[in-house]
Amino acid sequence: FTYAAGTDAKIVIWIAETFREEHKRTLEWLNENVDPGSGLSFFGIEIELFQIEDSPVAPDFNVVVRPNEWERTIKVFSPKPTSEVNKKYLEFFSKLVDEYSKANPSWNKVKALPQSWLGFGGGRGGLAFNWAFRSRNRLSVELYIDTGEKSENERIFEEIESNRKEIEDRVGELSWEKLEAKRACRIAVYRDVGSSMKALPETEYPKIIEWAVSTMRQFSNVLSNYAKNV
Repeated sequence: FTYAAGTDAKIVIWIAETFREEHKRTLEWLNENVDPGSGLSFFGIEIELFQIEDSPVAPDFNVVVRPNEWERTIKVFSPKPTSEVNKKYLEFFSKLVDEYSKANPSWNKVKALPQSWLGFGGGRGGLAFNWAFRSRNRLSVELYIDTGEKSENERIFEEIESNRKEIEDRVGELSWEKLEAKRACRIAVYRDVGSSMKALPETEYPKIIEWAVSTMRQFSNVLSNYAKNV
């Protein structure tokens, strides 16, 4: 804020790993009380790093505070055309985000993207809860572990796995995947969706999303207790 005042900035963006409620309320108060003619806007953005298998590490930005009218006045342009299958991923995950938000109102809503997976924070750096379309026409609900170091990933995986019986007593049987040939590790549950996303009828979305929402709520509620303590 001091830097913004010194440069006469009109848009102030505060980026942090997490925001406490009092900080969110401060930004919201500023957006609600500044003179509309001033052009001032305040944003709070949480940042996490995600990586799926061997893909490059990418930042995930989650806007947790924004001016009320911002989305109505800004158009988002895509730098390149989106393939038909990626459009279907975007449509599916957009619906999933809406339903998960309804089921879990305290969840920090994330933005769906035109890609085969969607993730949110796993309670500590390097861990993410994902929904991901994987091989053999499966959708996974998973805890993906990738801190950037294979030895650390395996340590976290093994520590969580040491509680396997206790965890599976609460969420059912899971797939414990150390992924020896890769850097990351994964703990997952799968559902056969019957076809690839390209061929998946839109009429099938509701029942798949219902499973994805209920499974992730139970899965993340249980696994997050172990993930944050490793």
